[in-house]
Amino acid sequence: MNESTYIHYENPEHDYYPVDKLSRIAKLLEVDITDLLDEYNQFLYDGQGWQIRKIRKSMGLTQYQFGKLYGVSAGAVKRWERGKVRVTKGMWEKIV
Repeated sequence: MNESTYIHYENPEHDYYPVDKLSRIAKLLEVDITDLLDEYNQFLYDGQGWQIRKIRKSMGLTQYQFGKLYGVSAGAVKRWERGKVRVTKGMWEKIV
């Protein structure tokens, strides 16, 4: 990993950290990768799909209804739940 990438990750405005890059940093620092994750990245690391589905179902909503509530399409919700598209930090904050 080049130095500029590492410096970019230290910027507090940066909100997403790819697991492959964090794995390298964790190995270098001799810590568990989960020690480097904030709540949003922990959510992604643990698997956003099943978590979003669980939240949606606990609300008793269809994908369409859930999407409408948060201003996104049912297709977006479906892609989130399948892990095809990463939910943004701003949307994650609204959902959780």
